[in-house]
Amino acid sequence: MSKFIKYENIDFRINNSVFYSTSVKIAAQTNIQPVLLSDGTLLRYAPSNTVIGSLDTQFYLTGALPSYLLPANNSEDPVPCSFAGISIDNCYIKNISFSVEPFVPILVSATFDWYGTINAKNSFSNQTFFTKGRNPATTDVSHADYSYVADSTASFGFTDILTFNYSEECDRVPFFANDSTVPFRVAKTNKSKSLGVEGNKLINNLISIYGSDSTCSVYLKNYGGTLLNTFDITGKLMSQNQNISNNGVLQGSINIKQTVAPNRQSLHQSNDTSSYSYIAQWGDSMTELMGTGLSSALNDLGIQRRVSNKGVTSERSLQIAARQGGAAISGVFTSNTIPSDTTPVSVALSSPSFYSGLYFLQFGPSSIPVNVNGVDGTLQRTSATPTYTFTRNNAGQSVSATSPNLISPKYIDPDTGLNLNQFSSIFWVGTNGQGSNPSTDNSNIEILQGMIDFIPVKNKKIMILPMFGQNIYNYNGLVNYWRLQNNLISAAFPRYWFDARSLFLNQAQSYVVSRGGTWTADDANHVSVSGVIPPSLAADDTHMNSTGYDLYCSILAKQIKQLNW
Repeated sequence: MSKFIKYENIDFRINNSVFYSTSVKIAAQTNIQPVLLSDGTLLRYAPSNTVIGSLDTQFYLTGALPSYLLPANNSEDPVPCSFAGISIDNCYIKNISFSVEPFVPILVSATFDWYGTINAKNSFSNQTFFTKGRNPATTDVSHADYSYVADSTASFGFTDILTFNYSEECDRVPFFANDSTVPFRVAKTNKSKSLGVEGNKLINNLISIYGSDSTCSVYLKNYGGTLLNTFDITGKLMSQNQNISNNGVLQGSINIKQTVAPNRQSLHQSNDTSSYSYIAQWGDSMTELMGTGLSSALNDLGIQRRVSNKGVTSERSLQIAARQGGAAISGVFTSNTIPSDTTPVSVALSSPSFYSGLYFLQFGPSSIPVNVNGVDGTLQRTSATPTYTFTRNNAGQSVSATSPNLISPKYIDPDTGLNLNQFSSIFWVGTNGQGSNPSTDNSNIEILQGMIDFIPVKNKKIMILPMFGQNIYNYNGLVNYWRLQNNLISAAFPRYWFDARSLFLNQAQSYVVSRGGTWTADDANHVSVSGVIPPSLAADDTHMNSTGYDLYCSILAKQIKQLNW
């Protein structure tokens, strides 16, 4: 008697994140060739290549599409995928695509290559694949009702757009060591983007033999109108079609294609550890009060590094992540246009959603460098109300900014011309709380994951630091908030977690004594009973004094040396 297995409530995961997949197909193919002798007889069958696998899936987006799923970017990193007891450690993205049709949720298709073996578990005895009650609300799913494509060069020629589809793809070329069947690198080649659009009719002239230049952007939103992703394409209008069917409707279609040439210098600098000359510190007042202490501690060890302190007093996790780029910022431009000159234009921020009267950019006036629809500029908070403006850096052509628009932080290192997020990063967040509703919204783990995902380099050099608690250990009615969060975060990010807090408390007494200070019973009680900063090294109930920061920075500097940053 045959058996049919039905899977229900089983997560499909890419890079340990759940994707709401409608189908998953995993296949493998050998490359066996016959070996024939000169007389035509068969000697044996022998492999001419390793086992090459494929993974195809379709899923609904409930948040921003992660950068590791974009075939046209510079990263060649693999990601792990798992489903129903089957896991593949190294999957290499080849193609991503989606279609937008009236009234239809947007289903994203992805194709991966993989090499070597898969890991299989007993789907009946191991229950770790199951997650109950995880299905998102309807408004969280990417949907055609609000998604659209903007044609900034007016190359489409449609008065009304009916449907459109977008795709990115590349070829993956494996490189093998002589004695290995698993590649040590799988390069990206022939990277391209394409956009097909159907409309009511074509009203422009026939394209020339050289094609027509076209620059446009696809804005992917969920059913609630929240912007999830922006996909930009700058290429050539390659084909036009016009047809009429028996329903009497005249329709036209066009296709745009962009070949994405690799930037050799960027590839080298983003993947070579010699490029990590900057260390960016993201955090609240615990980071801000560190000042240049980490740079000094590194110099004491003979390590020359430029350290950029991005701490801001009183900021919550979500506010810090929004400044860094890990929490997507979107806004409505009052004019629906970025002007051609450098005149500030008003922006009403629509996301992220902060909790209990908090705002993006904690204090006003303050500003950060950003990019909106391909235009570099400055987003500034201009008042306590608050109000915001965007000012482009350089005059140029006006750009459509139909609301809402993704606003991406863009901190440029003047020496290399690279984004600051391409270097080493230290995240010290959570002391002031999440910044979102702790019972319903983003957790610190989700916020940190966004910050990690926003870093675009191959070998991410990240250090996540634990929170120091106050004596009362209470936040939003949650007793032992800091201790509980440290346990959760350390378990979620073991690769990046560094328990500098425990080292600090363990070394506090000897450090105070070595500096000529007196270690008191009160100091000992703070460390051994409450697990908080001892008075000899504290400026108040939360922060360290200068001596405390000297110890803390020396601990971080030694770890950076150990990690060979």
